[in-house]
Amino acid sequence: MQEFNITWDMILEDEEVDFQFKHVIVNFFKKDKIDLNKYLENQRANEICLNHGSLSFWEKNLDYLSSEDNSVNCTPTFREHFAEDSLKRSPHVPIWFYIAYPDVEVWFHKRRSQFNRIVMEREDEFVRDNKLTLNFYRFIIDEFIEINGFLECS
Repeated sequence: MQEFNITWDMILEDEEVDFQFKHVIVNFFKKDKIDLNKYLENQRANEICLNHGSLSFWEKNLDYLSSEDNSVNCTPTFREHFAEDSLKRSPHVPIWFYIAYPDVEVWFHKRRSQFNRIVMEREDEFVRDNKLTLNFYRFIIDEFIEINGFLECS
């Protein structure tokens, strides 16, 4: 039996996928070679955290209730920073960003004051309707890659 693997291109073809998310797939995920399996595992961990309070709580209860291995293989940065308490997340950051780029989000958060100055200097490019634009997120990712050389979810 041949294994079936979903791809970003297949998601782009799905008519039910929101146009804006398709834009993110093309201009972020595909460009940065985000591994769909890593994204899906981070997304799964995110949903568990939102529905059960934390990933570790869910996993402990699952171990107690079932002998099946239903472990979540999210990325180390996502597990450490985003899977335990959804209230610790930055409310203005899009969900797709910290799911696909958890390492970038942690790095960015530590340098927030530095980036606030850049946003003020380039407000016409980086802010629309009091929200950060996709141009800003692209800028942050590119800065991160230039300094660190790779993305955890690539």
